[in-house]
Amino acid sequence: MPKTATLWNETVGCEVRYRDAGGVRTRTLETGDGPVLFLLHGTGGHVEAFARNMHRLGQHFHVVSVDMIGHGLTAKPDIPYVITDYTTHLRNLMDGMGVQTAHFLGESLGGWVASWLALESPERIDKLINCTGGVFRWPEGEDPQEAEERRNMVSKSQSLKELTRENVRKRLELLFHDPNDCTDELVDLRLWLYERPEMKEVVARLHHMLPYDSPARAEYSLTEERLKAISVPTLYLWGEYNPGSSVRSAARAAELTPDASLVVIDDTAHWPQWEDPEPFDQAVLDFLIPG
Repeated sequence: MPKTATLWNETVGCEVRYRDAGGVRTRTLETGDGPVLFLLHGTGGHVEAFARNMHRLGQHFHVVSVDMIGHGLTAKPDIPYVITDYTTHLRNLMDGMGVQTAHFLGESLGGWVASWLALESPERIDKLINCTGGVFRWPEGEDPQEAEERRNMVSKSQSLKELTRENVRKRLELLFHDPNDCTDELVDLRLWLYERPEMKEVVARLHHMLPYDSPARAEYSLTEERLKAISVPTLYLWGEYNPGSSVRSAARAAELTPDASLVVIDDTAHWPQWEDPEPFDQAVLDFLIPG
């Protein structure tokens, strides 16, 4: 991306909306016309995670990037923030928008949520893209290297209890293969969102499913049986150096999911949509609009 790229000029012309989702005031960033494509961010994230993808994808779809429940500038009710809370929120958002079916592209937590929505309500999803949402639970247990990478991510997330710019930057840099892709503007935005009083009250709950031994993670993980039960066309879209869930794990998931494929974006980590948006967007379009 050009060094002059900013969140403003990446999203200029997009519309910020506050929609009702079953009584939850929900911020969205929207552009384009056509079939609806929902974009779902990761743990602790917000709509701007897809700032660099909005316009290319918006040439073909009505793109709706969502601050999921508890995140960004969406309302933060007093709930457990487990996977079913997120899927309920999304169904309510779809109902409020009058959308019966849509495509879903979820990154990290968003990929997990979209996959769970496909298990609960396959009739609401046309096609599913799981981007680095590697919440897989294999019978033999966790891979040692993936376990170490996950512990590092959990540690950096826990450091946010002391909300400093340095701690926010260290947490964000884990998302990138090249830390230089973590811009000062992105750090400033994330810090501003986290400093809001209502976010301080829920931030620990938003991160509680990160540890592998978290009860909610164990309960809702994508097991082999659940992967085999995903009935919608699925793309696993992975960063070559994704921390905590390797390309090898994504390939295994793609083999288990009945109608699935895998695409890997070279030289990227947990945020391939940000680190190398053009090949990322092309992979999305190739999947959603087959030739």
